[in-house]
Amino acid sequence: GKSVLVTGGTGAVGRDIVRKLTAAGWQTAFTWRSSREKAEALAKETGAFAVEADLTDSAQVNRMAALIEEKFGPLDGLVNNAGMTQVMPFAMIEEEDWDKVITANLKTMFLVTHAVVRGMIRKKSGVIVNIGSLAGHRMLEVPVHYATAKAGVTGFTLSLAREMARYHIRVNEVVP
Repeated sequence: GKSVLVTGGTGAVGRDIVRKLTAAGWQTAFTWRSSREKAEALAKETGAFAVEADLTDSAQVNRMAALIEEKFGPLDGLVNNAGMTQVMPFAMIEEEDWDKVITANLKTMFLVTHAVVRGMIRKKSGVIVNIGSLAGHRMLEVPVHYATAKAGVTGFTLSLAREMARYHIRVNEVVP
């Protein structure tokens, strides 16, 4: 009975992650925000626990984490999959666009990880997987704010991996 939380569980990548983890026997929770039908269908299909949450809101994230920990106990795993992009050239990106993409890809990862990592530290074990992108590693023709956010995922992962190693918590980035 290992337990895991997958953020952004109703997107294409998130759904596949939830399916794989539940098929492997993990007690799985996943977050969703805008597609109740997809969330309910995935929960019914997999037996996973669907939790509605705005991951940009720290109060909602903390309530979500407490609810999941109440159901499963401290998590064994976290998959930070939630994120978004906007396809637009740099000259068209406004401050609001920048903030939206950076928040969706970085702030959500920070808030969710911060909310669940204390339980892993207490257990002295856990696995955190952050979903990155080639856009954060290579020069590609992608939106600048998205590439910046995904480069931030890499930096977050590397720094957190170093810090969490002392608690036997592995932190990795996967670039699908």
